[in-house]
Amino acid sequence: MRGYQFFILAVVFMATNVGAVWAQEQQGQKQHADMQTRGEHVMGFSQDKTTHHFELNQDGGIIEVHTNDGNDTQTRDRIRGHFRHIVTLFAAGNFSAPMLVHGREVPGTAVMSQLQGQLHLT
Repeated sequence: MRGYQFFILAVVFMATNVGAVWAQEQQGQKQHADMQTRGEHVMGFSQDKTTHHFELNQDGGIIEVHTNDGNDTQTRDRIRGHFRHIVTLFAAGNFSAPMLVHGREVPGTAVMSQLQGQLHLT
């Protein structure tokens, strides 16, 4: 009988953990969907029609955004317009756009504010 009780306890434990993992995944999916919605609003183009690449390097980083369809010139032009706008904002010391997309302060924006005069934006 003792082995049977252990089995039931193990099943209850596993079910509880599966439920917790499922809840975390659901929350993560909601947060991602919310970020996608904010991103589309702030950036002015569909997040589903684009792919973003983030590269960290020794002197900062690179953000690349590409259209998923090479023939989608409307999204391409909106990406270009967004980045021109970001360069203008950042050059003026306004680093709020990433926070508007992510819904929280993004790591590195405080440092960018401090080092504003040393940034090279292209």
